Amino acid sequence: MSKFKNVSLQSRFSRVRRRTPFMERLLIDMPVMLIVIGFGLTVMTFILNRFDNINLSYGLQLFVMAFGAGLLLLFRLIIKGTRLEQKLWIENKIINFLTLNNLYDEVAHPTKQGKKLLESSASISYSLNEDDGVFKVRTLKSGKAQYDRFMNDSSDLLVSTFGMDLWHIIDTNNYREFHLLLENMPRLILTSNNNDSYSVFDRDMNLITTSSVGQVPLAERITWNYRDNPHALIAGGTGTGKTIFIFYLIRCLLEQRSDLFIIDPKRSDLGATMKDLIGSDRVAETSGQIAGLLRQANDLMNERYESFITYDNYREGNDFADYGVPPLFIVFDEVAAAMSEASKDIASEIDSYMKQIVMKGRQAGVFMILTTQQPNAKTISTDIRDQLGLRVGLGTLSNEAERMVFGSFDSDLTSSVEKGGGHVFLDGQGWLEPRKFTTPYVNMLEYDFKDDVRKILNR
Repeated sequence: MSKFKNVSLQSRFSRVRRRTPFMERLLIDMPVMLIVIGFGLTVMTFILNRFDNINLSYGLQLFVMAFGAGLLLLFRLIIKGTRLEQKLWIENKIINFLTLNNLYDEVAHPTKQGKKLLESSASISYSLNEDDGVFKVRTLKSGKAQYDRFMNDSSDLLVSTFGMDLWHIIDTNNYREFHLLLENMPRLILTSNNNDSYSVFDRDMNLITTSSVGQVPLAERITWNYRDNPHALIAGGTGTGKTIFIFYLIRCLLEQRSDLFIIDPKRSDLGATMKDLIGSDRVAETSGQIAGLLRQANDLMNERYESFITYDNYREGNDFADYGVPPLFIVFDEVAAAMSEASKDIASEIDSYMKQIVMKGRQAGVFMILTTQQPNAKTISTDIRDQLGLRVGLGTLSNEAERMVFGSFDSDLTSSVEKGGGHVFLDGQGWLEPRKFTTPYVNMLEYDFKDDVRKILNR
């Protein structure tokens, strides 16, 4: 269990509101002062020795400077070995944060008119653990409305103080705990494995498994478990890396022997490519074809439920994977385009099938991946969105699009200009808000999607 160190402004009726930590003065300021004093004595000795009758030794002065330099080197080694420099930096950041945001109370000095003393201050604790790459910060709830309300409403200010990416928030009756990443979350890499095929690697080129049914790695700390968190929504405008991310998901799902239906109303590269790989009967483009394909998926879902009951190993709570049934994914690219082109009756039919699949599809292993450039309630209803376990927003989304993708949350999302950069939210993980995220890197100038998928299908 992580040990937390508490930091606040000085205790009751302190005379000084801010202070430099004692260890910083001892380990940094003192050796420097010795060097300065020794240098000053040397200069004075040199000047005095210019007089005829004075001949002073430089031994003491040189000793003082050498002693100061030795202490400085020793203390620097101590600071590095004990990570004290990081701790001093953290404590100074916290003290500055409490001071600049007036998270303290003062009272009048009992004897000096016009002077004030510090009576109390808000309190922040921290725990630094480099082994798991997480820096934890706790804002302690004191019961004082002034402090607690600010900490709750302005938590993003505390996070920005340290300049680290927020990973997780824990909210309890006694404190609010923020988990910050000591390093930016590295993206996964899809590249050649020097065996005439492609694999997914982490930043240290360690192989990442993508063939385990139900598990799709998205980043080094994020895995989409679609058996627990079914269905997905991917939103992002042109040039945000959405299409590349969809290709990545498809090749991971095919490695898990998934069946695929592709819906491509814009008749883009996705539909044309997948026709060659899985057959044109599994790709829909017109509104009539889309409704027919969704009807087929819905019928298959119901048939699976009926057949599961007849299995010898049938048991309540088991899902498709327990029965050895391959998952079926319907990748619905650009939902808005399909809805805008469909007649009112067909659009209603499409929406009805989508709702049935997202509501009932998990145990049967029938899943939907929806994509759109600008999500809104007219194209993806709230009933559908609330059932989507994975939600990804790439690039910079409008406020309306953010609410449509992620729902309501406290903080404002930062803009992302990097291709493939954005935010992700996984339902059922205890996340209070979306997290910064970058899709796996794929060099499309070198990567041959068709060749890679054909090899996967032929294994």
